[in-house]
Amino acid sequence: MRIRDLLPALLLAVLGCGGGGSVTPPQASPGYTLAIGTPAAIQPGQSGSAAATLVRAGGYQAAVTLSLAGNAQGITGNGTIAAGASAGTLALSVPASVPAATYSLTADATDGTLAHTADFSLVVAPAPDFSLAVAAPPAAAAGGFAATTATVTRNASDTAAISLSVAANPQGITGSGTIAAGAGSGQLTLTVPLAAAAGTYDLTVSATDGTLVRTAPASLTVVLAVPANFTIPVLYISQSTQTQAFDVPLVSDRPGRLRAFVVASGATAARPALSVVITSSGGTTLFSQVIPAPGAVPTAVDEGSTTGAWDVAVPASAIQPGSTLLATLDAGGVTWPATGTARPLDVRTLPTFNTTFWAIQTGDSRVGGSGTLSSTYASYQSYLQKVWPVDSATAAVYGGVFTTSQVLSASDTTGTAWSQILGDFRAKQVADGATGRQYFGVVNPVYASGIAGLGYVGAATAIGWDKSAGYGESGQYPAVYAHETGHNFGLVHAPCGVAGGAGWPTAPAYADAMIGVWGVDVATDTLKDPASDHDLMSYCAPIWVSDYNYKLALANRQSGAAALVAAPAAAAAPASLLVWGSLEDGTATLEPAFHLPVAAQVPEPGSHLLEGLDAAGRRLFAVPFEPIEVADLPGERRVAHFAFSVPLAAAQAATLAELRWTRGGDLMARRRPAAPGAGAARQAPQLRARFDGQADLAWDAAAEPMVLVRDPASGAVLAMGREGGLTFPAGAGNLELHLSNGVTSRALTRRLP
Repeated sequence: MRIRDLLPALLLAVLGCGGGGSVTPPQASPGYTLAIGTPAAIQPGQSGSAAATLVRAGGYQAAVTLSLAGNAQGITGNGTIAAGASAGTLALSVPASVPAATYSLTADATDGTLAHTADFSLVVAPAPDFSLAVAAPPAAAAGGFAATTATVTRNASDTAAISLSVAANPQGITGSGTIAAGAGSGQLTLTVPLAAAAGTYDLTVSATDGTLVRTAPASLTVVLAVPANFTIPVLYISQSTQTQAFDVPLVSDRPGRLRAFVVASGATAARPALSVVITSSGGTTLFSQVIPAPGAVPTAVDEGSTTGAWDVAVPASAIQPGSTLLATLDAGGVTWPATGTARPLDVRTLPTFNTTFWAIQTGDSRVGGSGTLSSTYASYQSYLQKVWPVDSATAAVYGGVFTTSQVLSASDTTGTAWSQILGDFRAKQVADGATGRQYFGVVNPVYASGIAGLGYVGAATAIGWDKSAGYGESGQYPAVYAHETGHNFGLVHAPCGVAGGAGWPTAPAYADAMIGVWGVDVATDTLKDPASDHDLMSYCAPIWVSDYNYKLALANRQSGAAALVAAPAAAAAPASLLVWGSLEDGTATLEPAFHLPVAAQVPEPGSHLLEGLDAAGRRLFAVPFEPIEVADLPGERRVAHFAFSVPLAAAQAATLAELRWTRGGDLMARRRPAAPGAGAARQAPQLRARFDGQADLAWDAAAEPMVLVRDPASGAVLAMGREGGLTFPAGAGNLELHLSNGVTSRALTRRLP
């Protein structure tokens, strides 16, 4: 058809066919449709409900009565949907005789005149039920007890808690236990009267959830008690390491593993269970457990045997100061301690271990943690929490990004850049005013093999890499962090793969930095073998922690040892001079100082002296100190750093003309204001925002050799740079630029758009 052939038809449609009247559409008749939702499963003899929905039409508003059409099962239902309402409930009732199955049902709805139906399905669930099985218990001595496992197989409807008992029997053997709601097994403890004769007895074990009772057979062998036949020569709780003498103190609120070693004077068929009770100082039971015999009773202690130890996990809540421990063997009253008097536990309460993690951006723009540290920093403590004496209240936070101009490269075989970054990072910690917490900086070196971390011995500052894939456990970042934290706890190296420090045990068990005693990874219940595992403060693998270093770390943590202490508070706004430097292989260096609006942190006195002098040589301050050893540099280099802040008002800082470092009267290093050259004008610093979230800063390094960038809102140092150029991450807002002339600094505020 062509377009012009359509015109008469279109005109006719537009003009109409005469009369020009309008057409009214027909109205819908009043009525409704019904839908029933799928109800939850109902057990025989129980009731339930289904949602009913009414779709009304044509102005229909009447109330509707609901019922269930007749069915062979006798399931009934009723309900109402109110006038004008669109929803209601169909109550359902299932007779007790209805078998479990899925049934197709029909609901009826009527207002007395207009009736509709809707089909739906109902699942009738089986009544709760379970079966019971009891594992063969070990032999029990007369007057003792035996523990075994009761297992239930539940149907889908059964979730209740189940209590266990033993039916009355001529021997008077009783039993008790519980299977938790929804659980598939629980412990059944069988108690044997002292008067019971030796023999094997058939028992009936009952399990009940209050209304439903199921039984299962069990057979128990009773042997005559021979008190002198058994002893408990070794029992201890290990939280990572422990000696047979049980002389490694425990840390409160940290879980542990109890290991008891029962020995017999000769071969025996008896399998005695061990009852362990930990009681608080106030007499409250903190922990109670019956440990079944793991197998035949050995005739000697073997800590490496998984079948020779009666062991059990002890929750953190049970390890508290003032608590006591008593263990009783179900064999003639043999106890640990042998006196029968509960032994006080040596439990130490430690301060919370606070750590701030910082991603360090190096001069090649590589960022530690590859930009994800804000969400992954907690994983760095996973290994530390296994080996070192810290409780469950470790408090780690993410600080942000700190930028340094140093670059980590494989060609830096002496670790000079690592040492400089650590020194900058320590100075940042002091400038931040951070006390009572560890600072850990994460770096991302370009190389795959080399220095992995540095830390101070006895000061809470360290840095480490972020690598994990392709490395053994000791090279992965959690173990590197734990190693450097060990140095922060005051520990030196253990002698394997690296020269060890003074004091390492000389006993053969500790040769090559072996851990000396058995350790336990409590989180995985894995034993650590003293014949193969090395102390993590060595350079050998595999690694764990020795009791020797654990005790030293515990003593350090208890003492609250700190390299710096807060100076007395000033009445006016705080002001201090940040001074820092290094002593590397006999060469002393004083870094540029900064005058900052932060409270002073002064060091403990030492054999070195730092003085501030004015132009006339008058002393403005003098602070005795001791540099802090740096661990883990290649070639056993002897390197030490210091960083602290001296109370100094702005007026005094303006008169500083020289910083002088001496030891025993001998000059170590001095620093005077930078001299940019005759007639040279100091260039103003230039700050420019970049498109990638970074900022470029340029300044006159000849006049001011170093810059410190600070966030005035948080007080955190964001970056430290040398040589006149620095790129660092920065968002919009104000920044403080502190430019040092070597002995003091001036502050400028700049705003990034």
